[in-house]
Amino acid sequence: MRTTILAMALAVTAVQIGSARGEPGMLRIDPARSVAQFTVTKLGFSNVTGRFTEVAGEVRWNASDPASGSVRMRARVASVLTDATNRDRTLQAPEYFDALNHPELIFESTRVVRADADTLRVTGNLTMRGHTRPVTLTVRHSGTASAPVFEASFDVDRYDYGIVGGRVMSRLIGRSVRIDLKVVTLEPTS
Repeated sequence: MRTTILAMALAVTAVQIGSARGEPGMLRIDPARSVAQFTVTKLGFSNVTGRFTEVAGEVRWNASDPASGSVRMRARVASVLTDATNRDRTLQAPEYFDALNHPELIFESTRVVRADADTLRVTGNLTMRGHTRPVTLTVRHSGTASAPVFEASFDVDRYDYGIVGGRVMSRLIGRSVRIDLKVVTLEPTS
């Protein structure tokens, strides 16, 4: 417990020092206001949307130098919620996210480039079910310099991540999955 409190205190101090020097500061992702959700088509016409209620991570951000920024966002697979409890349990099975062996979905940036005043191109690695693939996101940013908000929507092929479903369901669920992310950061504390 003392180690955790010390680590948190050091992280807050690092953010304050980085902000005071004009260097990019490390900000925590607000788990209560951030969103990681997906939408996939079932039976060719019906959309199923799910979200992960437990997200966490860190953002390094300097509004005057976005290229020095980075993000690492994690979503706990066991926190998935759709509109059906049985489906939530099924999504944790080995044919889908395999929560027992791969408890988190992870996005970690490798490059950030400013596209225009409110848009970034963020390249990084998305890991699901033990499979890591590169993705490039168009990210809209807003909020304040000390507590920015980032939003992105993009599509992935679930087969690229080994998420195939069972023998029957794999044919009834679309391969393309829409992912929507909203990263809300916490204001650094004094």
